[in-house]
Amino acid sequence: MKAGLDKVVDVARRAGIPQSVEMVAAPSVSLGAASPHVIDLASAYATFASQGVYAKPFIINEVQGPNKGILYQGRVQAQEVFSKDVMADLTYALSRTTQSGTAAVVGARVARPTAGKTGTSNDNASAWFNGFTPEVAASVAFYRDDATQSLNGVGGLTSVTGGSFPAKIGRAHV
Repeated sequence: MKAGLDKVVDVARRAGIPQSVEMVAAPSVSLGAASPHVIDLASAYATFASQGVYAKPFIINEVQGPNKGILYQGRVQAQEVFSKDVMADLTYALSRTTQSGTAAVVGARVARPTAGKTGTSNDNASAWFNGFTPEVAASVAFYRDDATQSLNGVGGLTSVTGGSFPAKIGRAHV
């Protein structure tokens, strides 16, 4: 709150959270009160992985015609949105989560530098892992159809947290 909640929203937007995701500059915004799509968070963490270069995500990279001619090719649209120094500090802070924090299962089994963040919502209605290596960013989310029902009991766990299934799945992709 001392840094300014409007700055929290600005950083999220520059990292890749689109304007279509409502973000209110209130204390809860720092805790993840907004509801971005999984691809939005993967995009934001890819910005971190690329040392501050945001690249607009696209799903289809290429469409080939019947004779192997390229009918469509996605175009990377990128720009630097954070300095490398700021990203080095952020990466260091987030690497603590995968080394000895709630996502230690990631750092313990991946042979390259990792960083990330776990999250679990109120009443165990959702659980997330967002992480990256220098080459790859991944976001994994667990929630039921309407994202309000509890995940308690899923997979035999009393509660599903970001450090459980989401981090284990994320580990396989970073």
